[in-house]
Amino acid sequence: MAIETKRGYVTKAEVETYCDINILDDTEAIERIEMAEEIIDEYVGFQRKFLQYDYYGIAESGTTTTLTDTSNDSTINALSENMLSYSVLEIISGTNAGESRIITGSSTAGVVTVNSAFTSAIDSTSVYRIYQLGKFPRESDYQMVDSIYYKYIIEKVKKATLAQVKYMIEMGDDFFTSGSDKVNENIDGYSYTVKDGTRRLVAPKARDYLHGIMNRKGTLIV
Repeated sequence: MAIETKRGYVTKAEVETYCDINILDDTEAIERIEMAEEIIDEYVGFQRKFLQYDYYGIAESGTTTTLTDTSNDSTINALSENMLSYSVLEIISGTNAGESRIITGSSTAGVVTVNSAFTSAIDSTSVYRIYQLGKFPRESDYQMVDSIYYKYIIEKVKKATLAQVKYMIEMGDDFFTSGSDKVNENIDGYSYTVKDGTRRLVAPKARDYLHGIMNRKGTLIV
């Protein structure tokens, strides 16, 4: 499973194909993709995530790319295969404290694999937290076959994220220096004021892809 960003909505290869570009600076590309993913998450509003609860524990052992916790009080030992994919493994104390990586799979009970190496091998001092940062995959975005979770990012979210990246590229420096999204917006005849005036511009094509997914909630004042 190729997960390169914090949310894992799209990959660098998908961006290159969609935008018809060659990525020369991987670090900058990941930063821009992660910004696009964050913008999409902000725009869609509340979604019921697949992983609705955080998991905490102390590792028994590990490597630079795996964490093992099969102890009697482990919160992850009994989970079905790949239940934790697309989630963040954050080390909150001990070896590698302050570092976080994306979980790409958990094919063995009590063992999770991450997308890139930690600075040092995980050991018995590593206190961890596992949580889902992105709003996707949602509770409904998976197939369960033979006790294995096949989770996926729905196509509309992928396309919206790619459209957002392309929009940011086309706007160039103006996107990063303009400072804010539109303060007022009109959708289907309904006008509203954006609560956070510093929000970044959302690509028009991304808005189209997310029609029906976004969740706008307001308060009626009688």
